[in-house]
Formats: sequence, structure tokens, C-alpha cells
Amino acid sequence: MGLLTHLEKPSVATNTISDGQVTCTYHDIPLIFEKLEHFFKKHKITPETGIAIEFSNETFSVLTLLYLIRQGYCFFIYPPHPHRPAPPAFCRYHLHIQNTRDTTQDSPPEQFLTLSPNPHATTTTAPLEQERLYLRTSGSMGMAKIVEYHHKALLANAEQCVDRFQLTATDNVFLPVPIFHMYGLGAGLLPALSANANIALQDKTNIFRYLAVDKQFKPNSVFLTPTLCQLLVKGCQTPRHYRLIVSAGDKMPKTLFTAVEEKFGLLVNLYGSTEMGAVATSWLSDPLEKRASGYLRPLPSITASVPEPATHSPPSENSTTGELHLQYSYGFNRYVDEYAQGLSNAEQGQRGFKTGDLASFYPDDYLVIWGRCDHSINRRGYLVIFAEIEKAIESLTGIEKAVIVPIEQENAQGQGICAYCTLAAENTFTPQQIRDSCFTILPNYAVPDEINILTTMPLLPSGKVDRQALMQQSKLAVISP
Repeated sequence: MGLLTHLEKPSVATNTISDGQVTCTYHDIPLIFEKLEHFFKKHKITPETGIAIEFSNETFSVLTLLYLIRQGYCFFIYPPHPHRPAPPAFCRYHLHIQNTRDTTQDSPPEQFLTLSPNPHATTTTAPLEQERLYLRTSGSMGMAKIVEYHHKALLANAEQCVDRFQLTATDNVFLPVPIFHMYGLGAGLLPALSANANIALQDKTNIFRYLAVDKQFKPNSVFLTPTLCQLLVKGCQTPRHYRLIVSAGDKMPKTLFTAVEEKFGLLVNLYGSTEMGAVATSWLSDPLEKRASGYLRPLPSITASVPEPATHSPPSENSTTGELHLQYSYGFNRYVDEYAQGLSNAEQGQRGFKTGDLASFYPDDYLVIWGRCDHSINRRGYLVIFAEIEKAIESLTGIEKAVIVPIEQENAQGQGICAYCTLAAENTFTPQQIRDSCFTILPNYAVPDEINILTTMPLLPSGKVDRQALMQQSKLAVISP
């Protein structure tokens, strides 16, 4: 196994990568690589130059990525969004990849690649090390950071995903999630390519476009987010049967997890990060109840631990709860600044990488991720985990999604907390009714002080709930007259 190996095999050569407009067979990849080699030589772009690439779910984005990895180039990938941060100064060039109406797999690179100087580049930056990939963290709870990966580590992590997901060249893998984030890239795209699977890409998916690809491509493996899972449950009237559904991002409500599996097939959760890649997944052979409850097992070669267990009440007596630390040879190299200079890394210590996530360890090497450590507070001497409150509120009939954020006011319980909820169709729950119901399912110290009902949750490009936006909304509500 390995990235783009055995392309000459009949069972592999005719497999395809497609975005619905441009379709490329594995057999034709070496020819496209020759064209890309000529393009980069013509523009005197070497592996040490440093390129910032607008990366989207398109065939030529994937082929360019593969070429750069195979040739050991140093590059930074980021989303094609108008409000994205500027490319870092260590990238001398900006590469825009875009299909046009007339683009085909036989098109010359000049037809789908646009190379221009990076106006933010500095001429004092030294040549970069080869075989490096850079990308920004999601910034879901603060300032985004630039992460440096060695290509070999990225591909080794992908190989472990191939084994865990049991991917082969006979699979049809559908990727409607962004591949400029580590989930879509490291857990979805690179493993599918390493397995030489058929791959369908989709950018800016919606239920109609999703179902169109599903009908034509007939995937047996799909990579989704909880938001996309909810979209499918609501919008797909006819059940499907996938061999595997992978979901990552925010924690999925148990009711939604069960509905997805009953309608579409085996569903597994994946936990990972930009820094460490794919870290842990549901065990594929575990019963639905265990997978829906969030029990995960780390990938091989990952050592996970809680060096400093929480002193407050853990979720259960047979678990150890605290901040999750990871030791993994295939994680990131370091954080860097805009000039590719290494930053001091307080998260990386002798005990491994401090994830900032709260986790519980259970017997038989299982763990449950509750959320960020700062998604928990002490109220009346008890450890209150936001994910547990969210899970309880989502168990109420008519509640589709609940997200807990801290608020600045304090009361007899301690620091205040607010629940933002979205409702199922045609539900008429009021905030007071939801709060009254919380007293029947939660201890008093865990009942939210405020309830707000939203039509939809604010989302980050990664598909995670934008908690920063909700916290800001709470602050504005406090200071409003």
C-alpha cells in the first residue's frame, strides 16, 4: 500500500477521481504529472520556493496536491473564501486552481492554474525545507495557528486510516466535506487515494447536489459532518445502505446518530485535530449503543493519556477524566509564524501534546471526548461538562441541537451558563419550557441560567459550531439596554 502505487493494475487503472466536471483515471495521473512538472519548471518553482494554494473540492486541486507531495514541495493550503486570512509571508507565490467550463483532464495546466506573486511575501525568508505542508487550525476557540507537517507523517497517518476504515480499491468514496481541513484531507482524501479507491468530490454541497452524486456515483463510503448527517436524515426520503459513514466535527446527538445508522448504514465517529491528524474512531464492530455514546479507540501508534485527572466528580466511577495528552510519531512538527520560524510550543511537553480537550478513559482502551477543557466549569464544587448538559437537553423531544456557552454573570450556582437551542420542525418550545424541563433531567447546579432559541447554529468553514460567535452574542445580550 502507498500513495499512488500499483496504478498499472487493471483493478486500479480504471478507477477515477471526479468532481462531476473533470474526471481523471488513475492510469492517466502520471501523464498529468508530466504536464505539471513542465509548468513548475517553466515558472522556476522549486520544492523550496513556498506556494500558497487555494484548495477546493475539485479534481485538479487533488491532482496538484498529489504532484506537490510526490515531488516533495513545500506548500500552504487554505480555503477559497473571500474573508480568509492572507497567505503567510513565507509563501512567495499564490496558486489559484479552478475549473472552467471547457476544462477537461487533457487541458494544459495553464487552463486551470493561475500563478501570481504573493503580495505579502518577504524577500528575506530563507529557502524552506522540502516535504512540508502547512495549514491553519480552525480557530474554533481563539486565534488560528499555522501548523507544519512533514509529508511522510501525513501519509503514515492516512495509512492508519486505511486500515481502520478497511478501505480498498473496490470502494467508492464520496467526499462532500472540505478537503482544505485536516478531516477531509487527512482522514478522507489521502486514505482514499492510498487505497486507490474511486473518489467523488463535491464543493458547497446541499441536499439536491448530494443526492445527484449519490445516484450517479453510488458511493459505499461517505465522509460527513453532524450538520450533513442532519441534512440527509431530513432531506433523503429513500433509505441508502453505505458500507461506512464517517462523521467528525462536533459531537453528534445520540438520537441523530441512531437515525443516521438506521437509515443509511454503519456510522462511526472520528476524533482528530489539525495538529495530530486522525486520532481515534469508533470501533467498527462495536454495537450501535456504544458507538452512539461516543466511545472511541485510538489508532495504532498513538499513546493517549490523562496525566492529571480532574479532582472533581468524573462522569462515571470506572473512568479517569482530565485533559487529553497524545504522543504520536505521525503528528505535526511544530507551529510556525508568518515567516516559517518555529514558535515555542507550550502544548508539546514530555507527556505529549496537550490537546486542550477533556476526555474520559474507560477499560479496554476506550475513551470519550467531552469537548474542550474550557467547555467545562466548576459549579457548587461539581465539574459541569457542557457536552453532558447538551446531551441531556437534546434528549428532550423537539430539541434538535443544543450548545452550552459560559456567560459573565455569576449566581448562587457559580459562573453562569447559557444554552442555545435549535428546534425540530413545527415545534413550539419556548425558552422557559425548555428550562423547566431541564430541572427534570439535570441536577440543579447544571441547569442553564438562560435559554435562547435559534433558527440555525452559526458554523465555521470546518462545519463545527462557532462557539465564539455564540459567546459574543451572549456578551451583546448582557450589555444591551
